[in-house]
Amino acid sequence: VDQIGIWLKSLNGKETKVIFSTWRPVQLQMHYVEYPISMNYKQTQFAKKNVAIDMVKSKPEEKFLIFCHDKNTGHSLVKQLKDDGINSLFHNADLDLSERLETESSFEQRQGGLRVLVSTSTLAWGRNLPARNVIIVGIHRGLEEVDELDIIQMAGRAGRYGIDPEGHVYLIIPQGTTATWEETFKNPRPVISILNNHNVLAFHVLAEIQNRVVTDPQSLVQWYSRSLAYMQEKKFDLTDAKALLDDLEKMEMLINQGNYYTLTGLGKVSGWLYYSPYDV
Repeated sequence: VDQIGIWLKSLNGKETKVIFSTWRPVQLQMHYVEYPISMNYKQTQFAKKNVAIDMVKSKPEEKFLIFCHDKNTGHSLVKQLKDDGINSLFHNADLDLSERLETESSFEQRQGGLRVLVSTSTLAWGRNLPARNVIIVGIHRGLEEVDELDIIQMAGRAGRYGIDPEGHVYLIIPQGTTATWEETFKNPRPVISILNNHNVLAFHVLAEIQNRVVTDPQSLVQWYSRSLAYMQEKKFDLTDAKALLDDLEKMEMLINQGNYYTLTGLGKVSGWLYYSPYDV
């Protein structure tokens, strides 16, 4: 947060004060539920799902928002819950807009309606849909760990302001990792800009060339110098700018007109439609 304050001051030249508070209107109660580690993937998934279902059954009068990290787990959870007579649905990217809104509306009803909403990360960001109880089924997506900031964001869905006195989060984690996750929630890793990633930067530069903000290597350096990435790690100069523009030119995204660059048809596909130039 302090870096954001420094960055804003560097951009507008005005004094910037950072006001930081850990206060939350509805306090979170964190529960770390460990499952035994197994070399058998299916057995591990089965153990995590059973823990989640047992939690739902332990509070038959309360609503639950269950986050899972893959569709197979989501569909399987809903099937098991329905087999046990528990009203549940799976919220994921396959639903059209009307289906999503109908599902969310049913879950938001204070009395009746949907009792358990299983979801992928589609409800973790950009949608204010809290629940008294949140279960996060594991910390892995396949073999990869889910970003800890995503886990923290999912946990933040617990506790409905004005309705619940507190929110309960049940994080299902591998055996022996409770202490690690307690420390993670107390001290999450800082947010670092990824604009200095070559592929990410190439994507944004095409849009800025289309907008005529970037016209040559020098203007690219000037543009980049105003970014959070540059403030965090001052590693971008004229040599880097020329190398990036040369790379885009070799991919036929750009045309060097001598004193300035313009986009090719391929470059416009990337710049206009928000596709990575490397994918194009």
